[in-house]
Amino acid sequence: FAIFNPATLSAISPELRKGKRTKLRSLVLDIVEEWAHSHWDSFSRLDAHALFEVVGPAAFLRLVPRLQLNLQALPAEDVEVIFFHLTEEARSIFDTMRVSLSLLPVDSLTSPLGGSRWTLRRVLGLIEERRSEHALRFFLAHLGCPTLLREALLALRERDIDTGLLRDRWAFVASVQLQEDVRNDRPILFDLPNVWPMVAPPPLPAPGPRHLVDVDTEVPRGQKLWLTDGELRPFRITTHKPRPLAALVPPSRLRDAPWPQLAFDPAEALASEASGRSSSS
Repeated sequence: FAIFNPATLSAISPELRKGKRTKLRSLVLDIVEEWAHSHWDSFSRLDAHALFEVVGPAAFLRLVPRLQLNLQALPAEDVEVIFFHLTEEARSIFDTMRVSLSLLPVDSLTSPLGGSRWTLRRVLGLIEERRSEHALRFFLAHLGCPTLLREALLALRERDIDTGLLRDRWAFVASVQLQEDVRNDRPILFDLPNVWPMVAPPPLPAPGPRHLVDVDTEVPRGQKLWLTDGELRPFRITTHKPRPLAALVPPSRLRDAPWPQLAFDPAEALASEASGRSSSS
């Protein structure tokens, strides 16, 4: 599994290009996934902590849906590393919510997730900082417990202890809108594709047979190109071996003479001058 760690792969083969690295990891992952599904009893006893130490947090999260890894089997230290990677390095609010929801069930919003210092209330605070309605609806729709949902709505309407004012006006308005949607039997979560990529997507349906009209396969064939402007006779363009430009026109003494090129012949000029002097004398 060390091949899935970018740092390890770069140390082993630093000159391997990025595209070839991706193809190599994809090929190895397909083989491992097929083996895991065929020998699930043996693969289920895999040490998740040891795998996490080898591949790192980023690669481990990519392996979760493909190999059906269990995040709850990780110790609290590894969960802390995953949350740090998602919030500080990747800065992905949706992946942070998916990991936190994968560590359910918990008793309340303030209960630790996987024994770490992270809680659902802390994740809700990140959503409030981002002020993302899609993220908030995604989070509340997947809590799966009416008690947790009620606590989350009350947390969105918290007031300052000293002043009594709303702690966050955006959170209060969002909670009121969510309550209105629930009372009017409207769905909490918007209809978005692929909102839960931590689960392996279903395989694509096999394409059906195409009719002869829909066949768009191109067969390269030799073609001749004819150009005409309506006045000249059609002519054909053919390819030839390259020739120097000097071979396209008749030879010229001025053009083909070595440098420096003069506009006149000095020998002829001296001869003409000498003949002029003799005639004048």
